[in-house]
Amino acid sequence: MSSKLAPFAPAVNTLAAVVVLVAAVPLLGWGADTGTAHSHTVTDSTSWLLWRAVGAASLLLFLVVGSRGVAQLRQSRRESDPAGRRRITVFTWLALLFVVVTATAVTLGARAVAAHREPVPIGYGSVRTSGLVAIGALALVPWLAQVWLVHARIRDLGREISQVSIEPTTAQTGPSPLYAPLQQLLALWEVITRCVLAFALTVVAAIVTTGAMRSVTLEAFPPPKDGPDPFPSSYVLLYGAAFAFLLLLVTVPMIAAWRARATLAVEAIVPIPDTLAFDPAWDDQRKRWEGLLQLDVSLLRSPLTALSVFAPLATSALAAFLPELAK
Repeated sequence: MSSKLAPFAPAVNTLAAVVVLVAAVPLLGWGADTGTAHSHTVTDSTSWLLWRAVGAASLLLFLVVGSRGVAQLRQSRRESDPAGRRRITVFTWLALLFVVVTATAVTLGARAVAAHREPVPIGYGSVRTSGLVAIGALALVPWLAQVWLVHARIRDLGREISQVSIEPTTAQTGPSPLYAPLQQLLALWEVITRCVLAFALTVVAAIVTTGAMRSVTLEAFPPPKDGPDPFPSSYVLLYGAAFAFLLLLVTVPMIAAWRARATLAVEAIVPIPDTLAFDPAWDDQRKRWEGLLQLDVSLLRSPLTALSVFAPLATSALAAFLPELAK
């Protein structure tokens, strides 16, 4: 955003979001009616309107997540030396390749499943859904590159912290040699939080959009009583479980690596006495540092880990009931 518009950024962002939502709803419905009576009935249904609204909201979310990811990556690039900038470039291209391959595999798998049932009478239906998936996947490219960059920086900080030795002294005139690594470690935790939130929001949007499409499918082909469901709710639940697994693969190693370096820093700041004589002052200082570095909560009980697991699962369970909400 230009410097002239920067003071008005909140208002401009709000207006832009409204414009995207207002424009996306009719755009997602453009050319949906194929001219048949069945298609006309489906495109006039509440379920189709719900999918367009959910799709528009997801599109807006993908654009916001992607733009914030690009801004985060550009900031990391500005703060890096030439070697770091080259590493960011490599990570970005690798992330793009990984996302394209993964999104292609997901799309082909979804089409293979859809091939076994009658297509929904919506014009360019696969283009609409695949387009949203592609935009959501591209929005995660800078964040995936950022995840790998965080891993690399955590590894570098681990070596730096390991090389630092704090000598006992009664009067320390200068800053501790661990001051800079700790500042970087805390800054990386903020980046980790943003990465997890970006992935979780994108996954939630994708699952809700899938649930809305299930509603459209059931509107087009109402399941007979005691008959097979044309779009079983278990598909949405499995979709959520798969995303939960992918989120765990992305977030848990990153959080675990950060916690390992944070533990290393605590050991350097408040080492275990060689006499093994612990006093209340040592215990209090140790607990303070563990609390500051988020080590007072185990990895499995970490809010970020819980968000990675329960956000997709809870959303998929809720999305499975979207057809009932649309009635």
